[in-house]
Amino acid sequence: MPVRKKSGSGASGPYNWLEELDRRAATLPRATNWPESYGPFMLMRYPNLRPRPVTGDAHSRFMCESGEKTATQLFTEWESRIAGSSEAAVCLEGLDAEQRKQLAALLLQTITDMEMRAADSRSSQWAQHVRREAPARLRELNRRLQKARRAVEELKAYARDSETGNPDDMLPHSARRLLGQTYELAADKALKVLVMKCPPKAQEFAEIAGEHPTPERVEALGMVQLYWFFRHGCNLSGDESEVRVARLRNAFWTEYGVSAVTYRAKYIVGQSQGCEAVHVAVRRFRP
Repeated sequence: MPVRKKSGSGASGPYNWLEELDRRAATLPRATNWPESYGPFMLMRYPNLRPRPVTGDAHSRFMCESGEKTATQLFTEWESRIAGSSEAAVCLEGLDAEQRKQLAALLLQTITDMEMRAADSRSSQWAQHVRREAPARLRELNRRLQKARRAVEELKAYARDSETGNPDDMLPHSARRLLGQTYELAADKALKVLVMKCPPKAQEFAEIAGEHPTPERVEALGMVQLYWFFRHGCNLSGDESEVRVARLRNAFWTEYGVSAVTYRAKYIVGQSQGCEAVHVAVRRFRP
């Protein structure tokens, strides 16, 4: 089993997601509403980001109070669900009231991400099609573009009667130019449209496709966030943090198509407590 590194955000260690979030949160502007701004965990952890009503505005006060009440009810519900789970109840041990609420908010946030996995999966499949088809498709599009230009150039030449057999016989040539004038103008416009100074490259589309989330990223980020909540936010050991993440994953994520993971809840001779799947996700994660 790989040697476990201490927490931190240095180049040689894993990226401490929560430590970085704590730094950023101190400089972020206050949210304007509860449901659509920073997400449940940030609003629970950072009181300075919670929305405040506009002074003297009754509607603003109602919206803020309503949003906070709904959020509080959701956090209480998820804390109760954790406490009521035979698998996950131990994840609340040693946490104070504020930390329990934060855990409930973070779990709610990860569950929301799980619910969006279907959309993420479709997006991932679309991105794969873009990357796979881009090289050949762009080559064929460029070939057909050149073919279209040649066809339009031939139309323009025919409309101008450029290939008249007898240049000394001007009357038929003049008649043909008159008949083809409208077509010549249309051809000129078409040629301008068909000019592409910088045709797109396959790499550009690969970069666009790479921005779309995948279900694997959703799982990895969820494990990383929960791990650093326990490790950095609750000062638990790395091994204990891994176990608690695994328990929460197995208890609440499997119904969304996420596979269960194995973990060692206690030290076994020759094997430390922990979860390899969580350990690998944390070690590999980079923002």
